[in-house]
Amino acid sequence: MRGGASVCATTPTSTGRGGPRGETVSTQGPRESIPEASVGVLNEPNSTLLEYIAEAFIAFDSAGRFTYVNPEAERILERPRETLLGRVVWDVFPEVRGSVFEHHYQLVLANRQPLMYEARLGRRGPWLEVRVYPRPDGIGVFLRDITARKQSEEALRLRDRALAASHSGILITDALLEDNPIIYCNPAFERITGYTADEVLGRNSLFLHGHDTDPEVRESIRQAMRQGQPFTGTILNYRKDGTPFWSELAISPIRDESGRVTHFVGVMCDVTEQRRALEAMRFQAHLLNIVDQAVIAVDGQGMIRYWNQYAEQLYGWSAAEVLGTNARDIILPDSATADTKKILMHLRDGRRWSGEFMVRRRDGTIFPVFVTTYPIFDEAGEVAGMVGVAVDISDRKRLEAQLIHAQRMESVGRLAGGVAHDFNNLLTAIAGYTSVIEAMLPPNHPVLEDVQALQQVAHRAGHLTRQLLAFARKQTMEPVPLNLNDLVADLGPIFRRLLSEEIELIVHPAPDLGVVRADPVQLEQVLVNLVVNARDAMPAGGKLTIETANVTIGLPDAERHIDLAPGNYVLITVSDTGSGMSPAVKEHAFEPFFTTKEEGRGTGLGLSTCYGVVKQHGGHIWFYSEEGYGTTFKIYLPRSDEQPGARAEQEARDALPVGSETVLVVEDEEMLRAIAARTLRSLGYTVYEAGSGDEALAIASTVWVDLLLTDVVMPQMRGDALAEQLQARLPHTKGRLRSGNTDAVPFKHLTRRTKR
Repeated sequence: MRGGASVCATTPTSTGRGGPRGETVSTQGPRESIPEASVGVLNEPNSTLLEYIAEAFIAFDSAGRFTYVNPEAERILERPRETLLGRVVWDVFPEVRGSVFEHHYQLVLANRQPLMYEARLGRRGPWLEVRVYPRPDGIGVFLRDITARKQSEEALRLRDRALAASHSGILITDALLEDNPIIYCNPAFERITGYTADEVLGRNSLFLHGHDTDPEVRESIRQAMRQGQPFTGTILNYRKDGTPFWSELAISPIRDESGRVTHFVGVMCDVTEQRRALEAMRFQAHLLNIVDQAVIAVDGQGMIRYWNQYAEQLYGWSAAEVLGTNARDIILPDSATADTKKILMHLRDGRRWSGEFMVRRRDGTIFPVFVTTYPIFDEAGEVAGMVGVAVDISDRKRLEAQLIHAQRMESVGRLAGGVAHDFNNLLTAIAGYTSVIEAMLPPNHPVLEDVQALQQVAHRAGHLTRQLLAFARKQTMEPVPLNLNDLVADLGPIFRRLLSEEIELIVHPAPDLGVVRADPVQLEQVLVNLVVNARDAMPAGGKLTIETANVTIGLPDAERHIDLAPGNYVLITVSDTGSGMSPAVKEHAFEPFFTTKEEGRGTGLGLSTCYGVVKQHGGHIWFYSEEGYGTTFKIYLPRSDEQPGARAEQEARDALPVGSETVLVVEDEEMLRAIAARTLRSLGYTVYEAGSGDEALAIASTVWVDLLLTDVVMPQMRGDALAEQLQARLPHTKGRLRSGNTDAVPFKHLTRRTKR
């Protein structure tokens, strides 16, 4: 039998009923259960009918010898009948000894009652339904192959076990009944919903829905079931205790042979925790996308795994374009090798790293970022990647450069102002003494021309000191409400005389231009300097454009310039189409005595004067220049609410006034004090001299003083402090403060005590 396998199971087990071992599914004893047709042929073993029936039939005598084997039995036993007839079954199939077959064989012989049972032919053989009948000289056995039925039954049992073991909730509804009632639910459905099977069977599944269940999803489910179509989606349901839960729901129709929908099977998975986790991830992703920082994650091979929206803006690549690519190929320039090694060294040690880093945009431009890298660890604690958070510091670097430049200019300004102040004192003495000598000489004196030449030299030197003082923002200002359109119009003839015929002058005055409070003489000097520079940059001709405009500087624009505050400004722009400046020239453009002109054509004080004047007015000067394309200067001056008045014409100088009052001259520089005293005495004044504040107070306590003329910056006691004390003692005494350093003069003294 199939390579030595027994008719029954070769590994028999206890029947639980005290009989021999065997794999028996069921047994039947009553004769009435045996088909009459089969009984009718038992006594006719050679019947032709047995040769052609679909069942296998075997006849045994009381000694267990084969007396008949039909063709179907030959097939099942896999032995030709010639090898079986007349032989004892235990000899042919020794493994049958002690099997369920022997048990039933002996039982039927003893009881003379038919039996039916099911057994498997070997471990992997077919399942058989075995019917055993008593015969006068032995027994007859019918065998029917029930493997297909057993497989179907096992599949059904497996299905039931699978449904019961599934973690997904499963329910089946009857589509042929009006309300689609539930006819089955598995244990997982009970566990997810909190309802028992008895509580849900016969009900429509809509009872799981609640007030927050999306009505559109509910309608989609109804529509799909009405049309016999599948449905897949996420829906909010409610448990028995009223708590909501999200479920992924898949509904499929079941059809009969004719295609009619008879049932629906629904599979639900509780995805509440997954949905919460997903919402948390989405919220975290949203947070990462709204920050003004580029957040990038790479794996251990340097492949980009995360790229937030700001990274897209900063580097110019979309996330879809870079995910899965190597970060080195996307954002790291060749020059970043050293910095990359530093980062990798920290990552190997599981440490974070922070520092400045040069990166590359999609268009190839290189720019600085401040980046902090954090290692990513796997479950084993090994470094598996990195998260980098980068901030564009281009603006910060630009502001730092502006700050350094402003500090350098401030230092140079202090030096220039100090030198100019001391130099101006010397020039004052020279000019004063030459004026005295000139007044003493007759018109035809041979030395007169030399004295006048000295005065001209002193005047030219004084002009240089005034430029230095302008750069150092230490010139005395006489600001008035001013319309820059009027200033430009008044300077028009001067500009045209300065420019060659090859240079076209274009003026675009803005209508309704705002008013600034400024010193017109100093602003004239600024504009003339810029026009002269533009002229020198266009030796072959070109265009010079002067424009005015009202502008409002907002906070974003102000933050790009270290010394520009938000507010309303009047803008004047001077542009040329000349040769432009190189980066090296632009770096030093505002520094005093820096010039690119040949010797004798410039002092290098033109732009530094412009810088100082604009700054002293509380404004901002900025320029853009590119070699071969020209230069544009922009000057921002704070807008004023005052109305401009008529510009006063310069008063003609009259002869110095004479007088007889008493003047107290206080100056720590002996040379300046002497020339001032001598000049005043020549005009008829009575003059007392003092080299310090204490000495002046001592003199004033003994003599009548009509006017105090004092320097401001002096050792031991300042001039303004001296004036305060002297006026407290002598209210009738007037005070006049003088200084080559405007920063040293308190504003209240410039406005209250400058009249004689």
